[in-house]
Amino acid sequence: MKRKIVLLLTGCLLAALLLAGCGDGASGTSNNPNNVEDVLQDRIDEAEGNTEAETETTKASDIAFYSPDEEAETPDIYSTEGVDLDLTQMSGTMLFSQVNYMMYKPEKFIGQTVKVPGSFSAVYSEEEQRYYFGCLVRDRSACCVLGVEFELPEDYVYPDDYPAEGEEITVLGTFDTYQQGQYTYAVLRDAKMVS
Repeated sequence: MKRKIVLLLTGCLLAALLLAGCGDGASGTSNNPNNVEDVLQDRIDEAEGNTEAETETTKASDIAFYSPDEEAETPDIYSTEGVDLDLTQMSGTMLFSQVNYMMYKPEKFIGQTVKVPGSFSAVYSEEEQRYYFGCLVRDRSACCVLGVEFELPEDYVYPDDYPAEGEEITVLGTFDTYQQGQYTYAVLRDAKMVS
């Protein structure tokens, strides 16, 4: 206990000596151009200036998503082997963002052949008396998840012909939507698991 008190007092004494050395006596002002407060204020001013400049140049409208109806030339990443939109080549952040955009603007993707990586999920609906199958896409930090519903051909039997829950899969199918009640849902029709 005595040792802790001695260490605490020694630390306080050193802190007091360091603080006293920063000023020019009774006025408490500094002759040193590298005064901590001045340096911090300079850094804050610089950061605020940079933040305003960055805010002006980076707007939500500047963020590019792939949209099939754009006239611009489509990058190779989106048109491989008869696939209109191949999401398997995207980073986790871009993959999550693109799927989010597809769910937000599904009308832009109807009829497109889409290839999506993720993890398998199956949910049974008591009301509909059927299973819904999804390819779950997580953001980079794995805190948020989106599901891309898919329908395999009718000759597939669950669970025999399906992967285990959470297993990594890649699904290829034709993007479509359907109404259920007042909601519109997206689905990959005529889907197949390609890995």
